[in-house]
Amino acid sequence: MGKRNLSEEGIQLLPLREEDQEQFCSDMQEAFQKGGEDFFGPMEKILSRSSIEKSMTRETAVALRAVLDGHMVGGLILDLKMDYDYRYIGNVDFFYVKAGVEAQGIGQAIWKQVEIRYREVKSWELMTPCFESRNIHFYVNKLGFHIIEYLHVPFSEMGRSQDPMDRYFEGMFRLRREIN
Repeated sequence: MGKRNLSEEGIQLLPLREEDQEQFCSDMQEAFQKGGEDFFGPMEKILSRSSIEKSMTRETAVALRAVLDGHMVGGLILDLKMDYDYRYIGNVDFFYVKAGVEAQGIGQAIWKQVEIRYREVKSWELMTPCFESRNIHFYVNKLGFHIIEYLHVPFSEMGRSQDPMDRYFEGMFRLRREIN
């Protein structure tokens, strides 16, 4: 697939099928790995298959694959619930664009489809690592999310763990998008 701007083109957002789970998980792991290695350099796998599967199998989870021209180009795992005011709220557990096709408008096209598909959701939240400046730019400047909290590992705890996931998630931004 060559470079193209997808702002007006047809991303399909489809339920994740069992036969697509392997590719979905592998593509997601590769995208997250690329983000971590672009910042930290080579590192062990930062996103386990079990973390993805745990998210997908929750009762309120919705796993979606983004398809363009018959090819999976990204995906999401959403957690959809109703709050105490009977408003739907959505949490974005995972959101990825396949490595190699980023910076072509695919992420924006995917999110546009999410908001169309889930019009009843009035508040979306997600978290992203503080070093992921591309993600932060995308969520804040392209999609209209606002940073509402910075979560970090206390200084006394930094560097103690050898787990690459701990290193990856040392500092996280929590973001929210309210829709009227």
